[in-house]
Formats: sequence, structure tokens, C-alpha cells
Amino acid sequence: MTRRHAVPALCSTAFTMNGAPNSSVLDSGSFMLDPATMTVSNYLDGVSIQGSAADVKWLARVTPPTGTEFSIGSRYETAWQADANRAGLYVASSKRGCSPTPGWVVIKDLVRDSATGAVTSFAASYGLTCGNALAPNTGGLRYNSSVGYAAAAVNTTLLDFGAVEIGPDGAQKSVTVTATGSEPVTFAQARLLGTSANQHAVVDDRCVGKTLSPGQACSVTVQTNPTMKTQKAHTF
Repeated sequence: MTRRHAVPALCSTAFTMNGAPNSSVLDSGSFMLDPATMTVSNYLDGVSIQGSAADVKWLARVTPPTGTEFSIGSRYETAWQADANRAGLYVASSKRGCSPTPGWVVIKDLVRDSATGAVTSFAASYGLTCGNALAPNTGGLRYNSSVGYAAAAVNTTLLDFGAVEIGPDGAQKSVTVTATGSEPVTFAQARLLGTSANQHAVVDDRCVGKTLSPGQACSVTVQTNPTMKTQKAHTF
């Protein structure tokens, strides 16, 4: 007689965020907190998650619309503080904050201990536009959850071309992107953002359309094509 044992799903604990140009909380790159530093607690009728990456502490608070409870699988429009129609979403670090701003959150998992009410499992994805950001900061929140997440990290947040001659066919530099989550991540086409994005160009995008498993990497190459004498910075 053969006995079959169910294999429990791996549980994830994570706090990720992708940078957004001009964002007051994270304007470039991405981060993922050290799971060993993360804690979760009840906050009002929602959840508070905190942890650290390097020397920076991060905090996220997610609360349902007032007078309600979260529904698993539902997407909520958010405000800095919850009201009757919107959930509350607050994300900040010990070095930077995000001014009151609209956003969204999707609740994917929320389990509480039946005796104490303590959160035992939580999963959500979120997005919020901080300050004058050109795009929303997006990310995921996980605590002891079997719901996986996709994330990626770059090997540098700055491509410094130094002083270059005005004209086309300038210097090229590449950035390596690595899948760091628990699930595969699929990449759209890389694009440059900023008021003078035409001063640079993506000339070789080896990530577009690719789905990378955790640990796999691809690269994107950017070329400088300055048309004026000035200092320019862009985000892609």
C-alpha cells in the first residue's frame, strides 16, 4: 500500500516596489525587503506590514473602505486614508514619503487566526502615484502566503554617460534585469520617460516579450544621442 502525502505550497513573505520617474517615494530602480526583517500586524480593519532594506525602513498600511471588510480577489481604488468608497493605502520609508495620492490595491489573500484575530497570511498587489510621478509605483505585499509574486531588479539605477559630443550614434551602456520573485515575470517593451527622452534611445531590448523564471536575467542597451549642450537625466 502506497501512501501519498500532499506537498504544502511554498509560502512567500515579501515587500516589493518598482520605481517611477519623479516619484517622491522611489524614483528609480526597485527594491525587495529582507523577509527576515518583516513583521505584520492588524491596523484598524486592515493590515500593517513593515521591514527594512539595507538601512532604510519601510511601512505599508492597507485598510478596507470604512465599515466594510476586504473581499479576496477584489480591486479597490485607494486614497491615503480609507473612506466610504475607497480603501486606504499608505506606503513610506524612513527617508521618503508619499503625499496623499490616489492608487489601487488588489487583495489576493487574507487569513486571520480565529481565536486572536491576528493576521496569519496576507497577499496584495498595489499601485500609487506619488507627487509629480510620471507613472505609478507598483509592487507586491506578501506575508506567509501561498500566493506567489513576480518581481525584477536591475544591477544599476544609474547609467552615467559622462561628457559626450553632440550628435547621433553616441556611447552605449547596458543594464541587466534579473527576475527576483517567486514566479516568472514577463517584460513589455522598454521605453524612456522624461521631458527630453529623445536625447537617448533604447537600441537593444533583449527583455521585451520574454518571460523569465526567478534567477534568470536579460539586458537593455541605451544609447545617448544629445542634440544640445546641457545635462539630462531620464528613466526607463
